[in-house]
Amino acid sequence: MNKALLFSLLFTPVVMAETVSLEYKEFYERLKVVNKSGVQLIELAFSVAPADKCPLEGGQITSGSQSYPLTISRDQRLLLPFDEQLKLDRALIQLTISGEENRCGLAMQLRERQPMMNYSAERLTQLLTEMDKVLDNMQGFPLKYFRKPIDGLSFEFVDDGARVILDGVNKAAGSKFTLSKEELAQVKIVQFSQVPKVVSPWISQ
Repeated sequence: MNKALLFSLLFTPVVMAETVSLEYKEFYERLKVVNKSGVQLIELAFSVAPADKCPLEGGQITSGSQSYPLTISRDQRLLLPFDEQLKLDRALIQLTISGEENRCGLAMQLRERQPMMNYSAERLTQLLTEMDKVLDNMQGFPLKYFRKPIDGLSFEFVDDGARVILDGVNKAAGSKFTLSKEELAQVKIVQFSQVPKVVSPWISQ
């Protein structure tokens, strides 16, 4: 994996026609892990492959004879509720897409809930700790003891003009910027010229 790439917990290629139905309980079980982990700064995000590869026209949650609108962001993130009743009712997530079958995919990713322009060492440490905790809980016993640890944090921006100031030293951040655990252990203040679009775990290879 290229070091500049975001770490994705799961990327599952799926064949999609005009409409695809996914079981809500599969999403619920993963959201439940995050909720039970007692984390404050991070969340779990689900998204469909970018619009230029797999345009997502809309979606809904169906349960029996009832249906509810599904909120979808511009970057095709699925904003799903955490609702045990929907799981018990065997609800379905129905997505309407118009893309080539081999270009459509579903991704699941840990990310910071509310990215910021300025970070203290304490917040960065908490982000790493919470991400490691959730990843361990998702793996379960005994696989969590064999999981490759997070190597740092990845920051993604809307354009390649972003800059970063590390303890007063100004440098280009580009569209994607990573900080290793070693760098995070030394830095006291991290400031960006714009709010990151996504802050997620970084795994090197």
